[in-house]
Amino acid sequence: TSVMGFNYKDVKINILDTPGHEDFAEDTYRTLSAVDSVIIVIDGAKGVEAQTRKLMNVCRMRNTPVIVFVNKMDRPSKDPFDLLDEIERELQIRVRPLAFPISSGDTFKGVYNIYEKNLSLFTTDERQTADAATVDFADIASPELDDYISAHSSPEGDYLYRLFRATHVEILAPQMASGQVQGRFLKFLVKMIKPSRVLEIGTFTGYSALCMAEGLEPGAKLFTFEVEDELEDFTRRWINGSEHAAKIEFIIGDALEIVPELGERFDLVFIDGNKREYVKYFEMAMEYLNDGGWILADNTLWDGHVIEQERQDAQTNGVRAFNDHVRADSRVEVVMLPLRDGLTIIRKK
Repeated sequence: TSVMGFNYKDVKINILDTPGHEDFAEDTYRTLSAVDSVIIVIDGAKGVEAQTRKLMNVCRMRNTPVIVFVNKMDRPSKDPFDLLDEIERELQIRVRPLAFPISSGDTFKGVYNIYEKNLSLFTTDERQTADAATVDFADIASPELDDYISAHSSPEGDYLYRLFRATHVEILAPQMASGQVQGRFLKFLVKMIKPSRVLEIGTFTGYSALCMAEGLEPGAKLFTFEVEDELEDFTRRWINGSEHAAKIEFIIGDALEIVPELGERFDLVFIDGNKREYVKYFEMAMEYLNDGGWILADNTLWDGHVIEQERQDAQTNGVRAFNDHVRADSRVEVVMLPLRDGLTIIRKK
Protein backbone atom coordinates (compact mmCIF):
# COMPACT_ATOMS: atom_id res chain seq x y z
CA THR A 1 0.00 0.00 0.00
CA SER A 2 1.24 3.48 -0.90
CA VAL A 3 0.28 6.54 1.17
CA MET A 4 0.02 10.22 0.27
CA GLY A 5 -1.00 13.06 2.56
CA PHE A 6 -1.96 16.65 1.73
CA ASN A 7 -3.95 19.56 3.11
CA TYR A 8 -7.21 20.54 1.46
CA LYS A 9 -9.48 23.33 2.76
CA ASP A 10 -7.98 23.17 6.27
CA VAL A 11 -8.36 19.40 6.39
CA LYS A 12 -5.53 16.85 6.31
CA ILE A 13 -6.30 14.19 3.71
CA ASN A 14 -4.50 10.84 3.78
CA ILE A 15 -4.91 8.67 0.69
CA LEU A 16 -4.05 4.99 1.01
CA ASP A 17 -3.78 3.37 -2.41
CA THR A 18 -4.14 -0.39 -2.22
CA PRO A 19 -4.44 -3.09 -4.92
CA GLY A 20 -8.09 -3.86 -5.51
CA HIS A 21 -8.29 -6.41 -8.31
CA GLU A 22 -5.95 -9.34 -9.09
CA ASP A 23 -3.66 -8.43 -6.17
CA PHE A 24 -6.46 -8.06 -3.62
CA ALA A 25 -5.06 -9.63 -0.42
CA GLU A 26 -4.85 -9.33 3.37
CA ASP A 27 -3.01 -6.05 2.97
CA THR A 28 -6.17 -4.57 1.46
CA TYR A 29 -8.29 -5.68 4.43
CA ARG A 30 -5.84 -4.11 6.86
CA THR A 31 -5.90 -0.86 4.92
CA LEU A 32 -9.69 -0.79 4.93
CA SER A 33 -9.70 -0.97 8.73
CA ALA A 34 -7.75 2.31 8.85
CA VAL A 35 -9.91 4.50 6.60
CA ASP A 36 -13.19 6.38 6.97
CA SER A 37 -14.19 6.36 3.27
CA VAL A 38 -13.38 4.43 0.10
CA ILE A 39 -13.14 5.21 -3.61
CA ILE A 40 -13.78 2.10 -5.70
CA VAL A 41 -12.29 2.37 -9.20
CA ILE A 42 -14.04 0.40 -11.96
CA ASP A 43 -12.66 -0.12 -15.45
CA GLY A 44 -15.17 1.16 -18.01
CA ALA A 45 -14.53 -1.83 -20.28
CA LYS A 46 -14.41 -4.60 -17.65
CA GLY A 47 -17.15 -3.39 -15.34
CA VAL A 48 -17.56 -4.88 -11.85
CA GLU A 49 -14.96 -7.60 -11.19
CA ALA A 50 -14.89 -10.32 -8.53
CA GLN A 51 -12.44 -8.44 -6.31
CA THR A 52 -14.60 -5.32 -6.55
CA ARG A 53 -17.47 -7.27 -5.01
CA LYS A 54 -15.19 -8.43 -2.15
CA LEU A 55 -14.08 -4.85 -1.53
CA MET A 56 -17.69 -3.68 -1.43
CA ASN A 57 -18.64 -6.44 1.01
CA VAL A 58 -15.93 -5.29 3.43
CA CYS A 59 -17.10 -1.69 3.13
CA ARG A 60 -20.67 -2.79 3.80
CA MET A 61 -19.66 -4.73 6.92
CA ARG A 62 -17.83 -1.68 8.28
CA ASN A 63 -20.47 0.85 7.10
CA THR A 64 -17.77 2.69 5.17
CA PRO A 65 -19.02 5.38 2.75
CA VAL A 66 -18.19 4.59 -0.87
CA ILE A 67 -17.69 6.64 -4.02
CA VAL A 68 -17.48 4.66 -7.27
CA PHE A 69 -15.20 6.07 -9.96
CA VAL A 70 -15.43 4.63 -13.49
CA ASN A 71 -12.30 5.35 -15.51
CA LYS A 72 -10.91 4.76 -19.02
CA MET A 73 -14.04 6.07 -20.74
CA ASP A 74 -11.84 7.47 -23.51
CA ARG A 75 -11.21 3.86 -24.53
CA PRO A 76 -13.76 1.33 -25.83
CA SER A 77 -16.12 0.92 -22.87
CA LYS A 78 -19.48 -0.42 -21.86
CA ASP A 79 -22.51 1.82 -22.27
CA PRO A 80 -22.62 4.25 -19.29
CA PHE A 81 -26.23 3.34 -18.44
CA ASP A 82 -25.37 -0.38 -18.58
CA LEU A 83 -22.48 0.32 -16.21
CA LEU A 84 -24.82 2.08 -13.76
CA ASP A 85 -27.21 -0.89 -13.86
CA GLU A 86 -24.32 -3.31 -13.35
CA ILE A 87 -22.92 -1.36 -10.39
CA GLU A 88 -26.33 -1.27 -8.69
CA ARG A 89 -26.94 -4.96 -9.35
CA GLU A 90 -23.49 -6.36 -8.53
CA LEU A 91 -22.59 -4.10 -5.60
CA GLN A 92 -26.16 -3.91 -4.28
CA ILE A 93 -26.13 -0.15 -3.89
CA ARG A 94 -28.13 2.70 -5.38
CA VAL A 95 -26.10 5.13 -7.45
CA ARG A 96 -26.49 8.74 -8.50
CA PRO A 97 -23.94 10.05 -11.01
CA LEU A 98 -22.07 13.22 -10.10
CA ALA A 99 -20.56 13.38 -13.59
CA PHE A 100 -21.36 11.71 -16.90
CA PRO A 101 -19.24 10.97 -19.98
CA ILE A 102 -20.10 12.38 -23.39
CA SER A 103 -19.79 9.20 -25.47
CA SER A 104 -16.77 6.89 -25.08
CA GLY A 105 -13.83 5.37 -26.94
CA ASP A 106 -12.89 7.08 -30.19
CA THR A 107 -15.93 9.39 -29.96
CA PHE A 108 -15.30 10.46 -26.35
CA LYS A 109 -15.82 14.23 -26.12
CA GLY A 110 -15.52 15.04 -22.43
CA VAL A 111 -17.48 15.07 -19.18
CA TYR A 112 -20.69 16.73 -18.09
CA ASN A 113 -20.19 17.51 -14.38
CA ILE A 114 -23.70 17.28 -12.95
CA TYR A 115 -22.59 18.24 -9.45
CA GLU A 116 -20.62 21.36 -10.36
CA LYS A 117 -22.84 22.18 -13.36
CA ASN A 118 -20.17 22.53 -16.00
CA LEU A 119 -18.99 20.86 -19.17
CA SER A 120 -15.35 19.90 -19.76
CA LEU A 121 -14.55 19.09 -23.37
CA PHE A 122 -11.47 17.13 -24.37
CA THR A 123 -9.46 17.30 -27.57
CA THR A 124 -8.90 14.21 -29.70
CA ASP A 125 -5.14 14.13 -29.26
CA GLU A 126 -4.88 15.40 -25.68
CA ARG A 127 -7.57 13.62 -23.77
CA GLN A 128 -5.70 13.95 -20.51
CA THR A 129 -6.21 17.72 -20.55
CA ALA A 130 -9.59 19.42 -20.44
CA ASP A 131 -10.23 22.23 -22.87
CA ALA A 132 -9.41 25.57 -21.28
CA ALA A 133 -12.89 26.87 -22.11
CA THR A 134 -14.83 24.84 -19.55
CA VAL A 135 -18.47 25.85 -19.82
CA ASP A 136 -20.37 26.70 -16.65
CA PHE A 137 -24.16 26.59 -16.75
CA ALA A 138 -27.06 26.20 -14.35
CA ASP A 139 -29.00 23.81 -16.54
CA ILE A 140 -28.44 21.64 -19.62
CA ALA A 141 -30.72 24.06 -21.54
CA SER A 142 -28.91 27.21 -20.41
CA PRO A 143 -28.29 30.17 -22.77
CA GLU A 144 -24.56 29.91 -22.02
CA LEU A 145 -24.47 26.34 -23.27
CA ASP A 146 -26.59 27.28 -26.29
CA ASP A 147 -24.04 29.98 -27.14
CA TYR A 148 -21.19 27.50 -26.79
CA ILE A 149 -22.94 24.97 -29.03
CA SER A 150 -23.63 27.64 -31.64
CA ALA A 151 -20.02 28.81 -31.58
CA HIS A 152 -18.82 25.24 -32.16
CA SER A 153 -21.26 24.43 -34.97
CA SER A 154 -20.92 25.35 -38.64
CA PRO A 155 -22.14 28.89 -39.38
CA GLU A 156 -25.48 29.37 -41.13
CA GLY A 157 -24.26 31.73 -43.84
CA ASP A 158 -24.99 35.41 -44.37
CA TYR A 159 -28.36 34.99 -46.15
CA LEU A 160 -29.85 32.78 -43.43
CA TYR A 161 -28.41 35.05 -40.74
CA ARG A 162 -30.13 38.06 -42.30
CA LEU A 163 -33.39 36.12 -42.64
CA PHE A 164 -33.21 35.13 -38.97
CA ARG A 165 -32.57 38.75 -37.94
CA ALA A 166 -35.40 40.03 -40.17
CA THR A 167 -37.76 37.44 -38.68
CA HIS A 168 -37.00 38.76 -35.19
CA VAL A 169 -37.47 42.38 -36.25
CA GLU A 170 -40.57 42.12 -38.46
CA ILE A 171 -42.53 39.00 -37.44
CA LEU A 172 -44.53 38.08 -34.34
CA ALA A 173 -43.36 34.99 -32.39
CA PRO A 174 -39.91 34.92 -34.06
CA GLN A 175 -38.84 32.07 -31.77
CA MET A 176 -40.71 29.76 -34.15
CA ALA A 177 -37.82 30.03 -36.63
CA SER A 178 -35.52 27.00 -36.48
CA GLY A 179 -32.24 28.84 -35.92
CA GLN A 180 -28.63 27.99 -36.65
CA VAL A 181 -28.09 24.68 -34.81
CA GLN A 182 -31.36 23.03 -35.81
CA GLY A 183 -31.00 24.44 -39.32
CA ARG A 184 -27.55 22.89 -39.71
CA PHE A 185 -28.92 19.63 -38.32
CA LEU A 186 -31.75 19.63 -40.89
CA LYS A 187 -29.26 20.23 -43.68
CA PHE A 188 -27.08 17.37 -42.42
CA LEU A 189 -30.06 15.00 -42.32
CA VAL A 190 -31.06 15.91 -45.87
CA LYS A 191 -27.50 15.31 -47.09
CA MET A 192 -27.44 11.92 -45.36
CA ILE A 193 -30.90 10.77 -46.50
CA LYS A 194 -30.57 12.22 -50.03
CA PRO A 195 -34.34 12.57 -50.61
CA SER A 196 -35.68 13.36 -54.07
CA ARG A 197 -38.92 14.82 -52.68
CA VAL A 198 -39.32 16.60 -49.32
CA LEU A 199 -42.56 17.79 -47.72
CA GLU A 200 -42.54 20.52 -45.07
CA ILE A 201 -45.70 21.34 -43.11
CA GLY A 202 -45.28 24.79 -41.56
CA THR A 203 -43.01 27.14 -43.52
CA PHE A 204 -43.21 30.17 -41.19
CA THR A 205 -40.59 32.56 -42.64
CA GLY A 206 -38.75 29.92 -44.69
CA TYR A 207 -35.63 29.39 -42.56
CA SER A 208 -35.98 25.61 -42.20
CA ALA A 209 -37.05 25.22 -45.86
CA LEU A 210 -33.92 27.02 -47.04
CA CYS A 211 -31.72 24.92 -44.75
CA MET A 212 -33.15 21.67 -46.14
CA ALA A 213 -32.99 22.96 -49.72
CA GLU A 214 -29.32 23.71 -49.15
CA GLY A 215 -28.71 20.00 -48.61
CA LEU A 216 -30.77 18.71 -51.56
CA GLU A 217 -29.17 16.88 -54.47
CA PRO A 218 -29.54 18.37 -57.99
CA GLY A 219 -33.03 17.68 -59.33
CA ALA A 220 -34.58 17.15 -55.90
CA LYS A 221 -37.51 19.31 -54.80
CA LEU A 222 -39.03 20.57 -51.54
CA PHE A 223 -42.75 21.34 -51.16
CA THR A 224 -43.44 23.60 -48.18
CA PHE A 225 -46.90 24.58 -46.85
CA GLU A 226 -47.97 27.54 -44.70
CA VAL A 227 -51.59 28.20 -43.67
CA GLU A 228 -50.99 31.77 -42.41
CA ASP A 229 -51.45 33.85 -45.56
CA GLU A 230 -50.29 37.05 -43.83
CA LEU A 231 -46.78 35.55 -43.86
CA GLU A 232 -46.79 35.01 -47.62
CA ASP A 233 -45.25 38.30 -48.78
CA PHE A 234 -42.38 38.16 -46.28
CA THR A 235 -41.65 34.46 -46.73
CA ARG A 236 -41.97 34.38 -50.52
CA ARG A 237 -39.59 37.34 -50.82
CA TRP A 238 -36.91 35.53 -48.82
CA ILE A 239 -37.39 32.17 -50.56
CA ASN A 240 -37.35 33.74 -54.04
CA GLY A 241 -34.26 35.76 -53.19
CA SER A 242 -32.29 32.65 -52.23
CA GLU A 243 -29.92 30.76 -54.49
CA HIS A 244 -31.99 27.65 -53.68
CA ALA A 245 -35.33 29.11 -54.82
CA ALA A 246 -35.60 26.74 -57.81
CA LYS A 247 -35.63 23.75 -55.47
CA ILE A 248 -38.58 25.04 -53.40
CA GLU A 249 -42.31 25.15 -54.14
CA PHE A 250 -43.91 27.43 -51.54
CA ILE A 251 -47.66 26.86 -51.16
CA ILE A 252 -50.13 28.83 -49.06
CA GLY A 253 -52.86 26.51 -47.83
CA ASP A 254 -53.69 23.46 -45.73
CA ALA A 255 -51.33 20.57 -46.44
CA LEU A 256 -54.00 18.12 -45.30
CA GLU A 257 -56.19 19.22 -48.20
CA ILE A 258 -53.61 19.93 -50.90
CA VAL A 259 -50.97 17.18 -50.55
CA PRO A 260 -53.37 14.42 -51.71
CA GLU A 261 -53.86 16.42 -54.94
CA LEU A 262 -50.13 16.81 -55.70
CA GLY A 263 -49.59 13.30 -57.04
CA GLU A 264 -46.21 13.17 -55.26
CA ARG A 265 -44.57 10.65 -52.97
CA PHE A 266 -41.96 11.75 -50.44
CA ASP A 267 -38.73 10.48 -48.92
CA LEU A 268 -38.68 13.01 -46.06
CA VAL A 269 -41.43 14.93 -44.25
CA PHE A 270 -40.82 17.73 -41.73
CA ILE A 271 -43.83 18.43 -39.49
CA ASP A 272 -43.81 21.85 -37.84
CA GLY A 273 -47.40 23.07 -38.21
CA ASN A 274 -50.46 23.34 -35.97
CA LYS A 275 -49.78 21.21 -32.89
CA ARG A 276 -53.46 20.29 -32.63
CA GLU A 277 -53.19 18.54 -36.00
CA TYR A 278 -49.94 16.65 -35.50
CA VAL A 279 -51.59 13.21 -35.48
CA LYS A 280 -53.45 14.05 -38.73
CA TYR A 281 -50.24 15.33 -40.30
CA PHE A 282 -48.48 12.10 -39.33
CA GLU A 283 -51.16 9.86 -40.79
CA MET A 284 -51.24 11.87 -44.00
CA ALA A 285 -47.44 11.78 -44.22
CA MET A 286 -47.41 8.01 -43.76
CA GLU A 287 -49.82 7.62 -46.68
CA TYR A 288 -47.56 9.51 -49.09
CA LEU A 289 -44.19 8.49 -47.62
CA ASN A 290 -42.08 5.87 -49.38
CA ASP A 291 -41.09 2.76 -47.43
CA GLY A 292 -37.88 3.50 -45.57
CA GLY A 293 -38.74 7.20 -45.63
CA TRP A 294 -38.28 9.62 -42.74
CA ILE A 295 -40.52 11.97 -40.75
CA LEU A 296 -39.15 14.76 -38.55
CA ALA A 297 -41.51 16.36 -36.03
CA ASP A 298 -40.54 19.60 -34.31
CA ASN A 299 -41.55 20.92 -30.86
CA THR A 300 -42.34 17.48 -29.45
CA LEU A 301 -41.24 18.52 -25.94
CA TRP A 302 -43.29 21.73 -26.22
CA ASP A 303 -41.15 23.75 -23.81
CA GLY A 304 -41.44 20.94 -21.27
CA HIS A 305 -45.23 21.29 -21.01
CA VAL A 306 -45.75 17.68 -22.14
CA ILE A 307 -44.88 16.48 -18.61
CA GLU A 308 -46.86 19.16 -16.77
CA GLN A 309 -50.14 17.43 -16.01
CA GLU A 310 -51.83 20.70 -15.09
CA ARG A 311 -51.35 21.87 -18.69
CA GLN A 312 -54.45 20.71 -20.58
CA ASP A 313 -54.65 23.22 -23.44
CA ALA A 314 -55.36 21.99 -26.96
CA GLN A 315 -51.82 22.46 -28.30
CA THR A 316 -50.10 20.67 -25.41
CA ASN A 317 -52.60 17.83 -25.59
CA GLY A 318 -52.07 17.68 -29.34
CA VAL A 319 -48.32 17.20 -28.89
CA ARG A 320 -48.87 14.59 -26.15
CA ALA A 321 -51.34 12.71 -28.35
CA PHE A 322 -48.86 12.74 -31.23
CA ASN A 323 -45.98 11.46 -29.07
CA ASP A 324 -48.11 8.61 -27.70
CA HIS A 325 -49.57 7.82 -31.12
CA VAL A 326 -46.21 7.54 -32.85
CA ARG A 327 -44.63 5.51 -30.07
CA ALA A 328 -47.46 2.95 -30.28
CA ASP A 329 -47.34 2.67 -34.09
CA SER A 330 -45.75 -0.62 -35.18
CA ARG A 331 -45.18 0.73 -38.71
CA VAL A 332 -42.36 3.01 -37.58
CA GLU A 333 -39.19 3.30 -35.53
CA VAL A 334 -38.90 6.47 -33.47
CA VAL A 335 -36.41 8.39 -31.35
CA MET A 336 -36.99 11.72 -29.61
CA LEU A 337 -34.07 14.14 -29.27
CA PRO A 338 -33.82 17.06 -26.80
CA LEU A 339 -32.69 19.35 -29.63
CA ARG A 340 -34.08 22.85 -29.21
CA ASP A 341 -37.76 22.28 -28.25
CA GLY A 342 -37.71 18.55 -28.96
CA LEU A 343 -37.18 16.91 -32.34
CA THR A 344 -38.63 13.45 -33.03
CA ILE A 345 -37.08 11.36 -35.82
CA ILE A 346 -39.32 8.67 -37.30
CA ARG A 347 -38.48 6.00 -39.86
CA LYS A 348 -41.18 4.18 -41.82
CA LYS A 349 -40.35 0.47 -41.92
